[in-house]
Amino acid sequence: AGVVRMASVSFVFRFVGCPLLKFLCSLLVPFFFSSRQLDPQYWYDKAIERVFNAKNDFEVLDIDVPTVPIEDMSVLKRQYRKISLAVHPDKNSHPQAGDAFRKVYGAFETLMDIKQQRRLLWIMGKLDKELDEKITLEDDEEDELFQWWWEASVPEIEKQAAEFEGQQFDELGAMWISDGLGGSVEDVKWIGLETAKRLHAEDGAIFIDCRDYKEFIEEHIIGAWCTPLPNIIDYGLVNVFPAELIAKMLRNRKLPIIIYSEVATPFSRCRALCRWLLRAGHVTLKAERLRRLRGGIFGWRHRHGLLVRPLEDEKLEIQDMPVNIMKAQQLYRVQGQVEFEWSGSRALADD
Repeated sequence: AGVVRMASVSFVFRFVGCPLLKFLCSLLVPFFFSSRQLDPQYWYDKAIERVFNAKNDFEVLDIDVPTVPIEDMSVLKRQYRKISLAVHPDKNSHPQAGDAFRKVYGAFETLMDIKQQRRLLWIMGKLDKELDEKITLEDDEEDELFQWWWEASVPEIEKQAAEFEGQQFDELGAMWISDGLGGSVEDVKWIGLETAKRLHAEDGAIFIDCRDYKEFIEEHIIGAWCTPLPNIIDYGLVNVFPAELIAKMLRNRKLPIIIYSEVATPFSRCRALCRWLLRAGHVTLKAERLRRLRGGIFGWRHRHGLLVRPLEDEKLEIQDMPVNIMKAQQLYRVQGQVEFEWSGSRALADD
């Protein structure tokens, strides 16, 4: 409201041509507004103050605390855009603008997850009695609530906020391959970073990187398999997954499969890959075996997990692309169209 008032005053002084009206405004404006309120930074400071005084994530986004989880994600997106703009360090010169921006993004990411909304409402005692259920963390999810945004820079947060393509990939999967076969992606749980690091050290899990190939060669978890989700959508899962990876998944059926993307937000692409995997391996691959890495490679890096990076003077050439992806692209060029090799998928499912 303060910003609106400021805009109105500015409009009067700039565009009202009547000298008498301008004179009256010059007399009335000081009467209604103090000199401090006429400073735009005053209202930006108020926005910062409101965010820091918020007692829960709903208040951070200026949303009345509901009794049931908010399922209309457009409400959350709209509030995030509005409030993040008011506290963004590029717009707001307050010394704590960066921390306020992180808090706003953290509330947004948390509330984008329906399960986290339900957990938060239960903790606050606001959850509808019909939905009331005790929610506990499992042993292998001890750092499920890893809040990566407090350790990230503002550009890194902006990159993830803009990456709603992960949600679009998941929606595509829901339309194309959700035919009742395979486990439910809703049953795929997170795995904590410390548990994942322990399994990695013991060679007790299969790690799958679903980011783009360029991001994979710049940095990835040691031993992880490169299976870019966009390539899977374009060329089919069996055409992209290496034969060695499929064989390892079938040979070690009790070995957990840990899938990660950049930060593994509720709408990140690793969720969409889980949907593809569950459909392709609908007979042998259960949702309980899949895990999404909480915090993604960002969290892994900040928790000092082992990573592979190219040497500084090493040139990254396109011919270094894994053979499975190159073959998939060649198959695509030969066919001239996108095809899902469900016969090949069944080989994984029925083996």
